[in-house]
Amino acid sequence: MKDPVTIRNAVETQVRTGEIGNIGVAQYFGSDYFFGEVLEGHWKRFEESAGMPSDPFVVKLNSGDLECSCDTDTGGNYQSGWIVSDAMLPLFPGLVLDVHLELSALASTSEVYWRLIIVDRYPDPSQPTSQVNYIDIAIYATTTNYYARVQKNLEGTASNVYTATAMSNSEGTFRMKILRDGKFEFYLHDGAGDVSEEDDQIVTQTDLDLNFNLGWVCYEFTTGDTANQPNGI
Repeated sequence: MKDPVTIRNAVETQVRTGEIGNIGVAQYFGSDYFFGEVLEGHWKRFEESAGMPSDPFVVKLNSGDLECSCDTDTGGNYQSGWIVSDAMLPLFPGLVLDVHLELSALASTSEVYWRLIIVDRYPDPSQPTSQVNYIDIAIYATTTNYYARVQKNLEGTASNVYTATAMSNSEGTFRMKILRDGKFEFYLHDGAGDVSEEDDQIVTQTDLDLNFNLGWVCYEFTTGDTANQPNGI
């Protein structure tokens, strides 16, 4: 990356040692708190419902972790809620993005999705996955298993980068890495703990053919379940 890039509103609280020395790590939720419609002015909250939920979409920080929850009135009637950052993430060579996603329990009636989505256009008020260009990193639960999946959507056509694969745990940490030649690598540590690039690689040196290099970061929670279960990062 030849030119410096500033990520507004991120809080640099950790340091990662790399080939060129110590590199500051910016944590989006390092010092944020939730009130009303926004997360300290850095994130905007939206929701969209196919049915009238008994518990509407709630997003908050719980002991420093982002937590979302909602349910739906009838199993299979999907309800979605999401928050969108007010700063764009540069998708340039050298980027290493780690995200931890955790579901609280298996679904009781229908599937539950918890996703990090990077979109090329600000999703206001449309759902992030209704956009035509995005990267979708997700874990989801059925009534019997947990799954991990990575997709891309280019000009409205979705395809799998990492096909849905059963997980042994209800949580995991993804790593998205952009190499110097612009190719992407993905890692998934199944369960608690940090990503090991030696043991956790799931996608190696793939070209996503993205038509954007700056994206809005969204966390989206979608449920067709009648049970209200909090899910977090």
